[in-house]
Amino acid sequence: MITTEKEAREFLRGCFESYNVRDWDRFFDKYVWESCLFFNGDGLHTGRETMIQFWENYYKTKRETLMEPTNVFVKENEIAIEYKTRFHFLEDEFFSGMQFKKGDEILLKCADFYKIRDGKIYEFIVYRFTPWWIKKWEGHLEEFEKIVDHA
Repeated sequence: MITTEKEAREFLRGCFESYNVRDWDRFFDKYVWESCLFFNGDGLHTGRETMIQFWENYYKTKRETLMEPTNVFVKENEIAIEYKTRFHFLEDEFFSGMQFKKGDEILLKCADFYKIRDGKIYEFIVYRFTPWWIKKWEGHLEEFEKIVDHA
């Protein structure tokens, strides 16, 4: 059972480290993948092999590195974190409403929410505040915060 910030940081450190080096065996060991769903602009993804295939294709043109969480909140086997992720573009790419050149880097603010059971993540949501998102909500942050508060 994860009940403290220290326990949550330790648990997630292994997730982030394995994700950053694309050690999928170690990464997926922390998840109950048969019941996890991942949704992004490309659609809904389920299961380990589908996720690996998606990420390997996604990372052909860019490198993502998850940074150490800045804020960690814990409520008996539920974890909410704030952190940043760095994207390094390996080639020119149109990403999230903006054009990037090979060698460009961006740092995005993120918020993740996890539910843990038997030492594994069985439910999670990831929010990335991308250039598209920032442009869409510019000047409307209070409205967005009301939406999040009700979710």
